Formats: sequence, structure tokens, C-alpha cells
Amino acid sequence: MSDDEFSEKIEIHGVSEEHLAMIPQLITRGLTNYWGAVFEHLSPKRVVASLVIDERHLQPWGILHGGVSVTLAETVASIGTWFHCIPPNEHAVGLEINANHLRPVSSGTLVVTGVPIHTGGTIHVWGIEVVHREETHLVCTARCTVMKRCGGQTLTR
Repeated sequence: MSDDEFSEKIEIHGVSEEHLAMIPQLITRGLTNYWGAVFEHLSPKRVVASLVIDERHLQPWGILHGGVSVTLAETVASIGTWFHCIPPNEHAVGLEINANHLRPVSSGTLVVTGVPIHTGGTIHVWGIEVVHREETHLVCTARCTVMKRCGGQTLTR
């Protein structure tokens, strides 16, 4: 997928040219990509992703595994924090996350929205809501603490 195709499918606001160049690689790597997450909005002030629930996301009892909601929440918070970093020397890593699973679901689409609660020089705290798109009810709410980190492993283009 070309950079133009990404910009046509995702709302992207307030990001630097360096970040913009790295977005295609960032959102097509790792667990959330394997699970089928799709990013809908990317900015330093709000990150939105969606996921169509399928068998990979369910517990043996047929309901959404809580780890899916938590993984999506941390991913949204980490990407949001990364927009406050200076690439390629800084990146974002999750430090702590807590989540409340409020309602079971077994099908449909999840919409995961993260917004910053605190954006400090090193530590960011994000509030994340996981909502069932079709039934419009809150499935999970989470808070994630993310650290901006210098050095170490970075994305390669």
C-alpha cells in the first residue's frame, strides 16, 4: 500500500513529515496488524482504531478476550505518545495499563479511541474507550501510562 493510499483511508492531523513517512510501517507491524486492527484517525490529540471481531479474538467461551481490548488500548496510547516524540531517536513504550471490562461481546466491530489526559516531557497518560460500533455501548475503559524513550530500537524505513 502506498503512502497516498494510507492518507486516503486514515484521517491524519498535526503530525510531522518524519512521522508521516513512518506511519505506513508503524501501523502494519506487530500484533494489532495480525489481529486485523485498522487505524481510522491519527493525531497527537486522538488516535482511533477499529477491529472486526472474529474467532482469533474470542475466549473458549465465545466472548471477546480481555487481552484484545487491553492490547488495542496500549497500542492506541503508544502511537499517540509517539507523535510527541522526535523520530527516529525517540519512541514510546507502555509502562502501566489498567482496564475495566464492562460488557461482553462476541461479534461486531470494536472502535478504540484514545485521548491524552497528561502529556509531560517524558510521561504521558492516555484515556481509552473501547466501544461496540453497532450497539454503541462501552465494552472497556482503560488508562495507559506511556514513556517517551531516547535511543534503543527504532523503526527503520
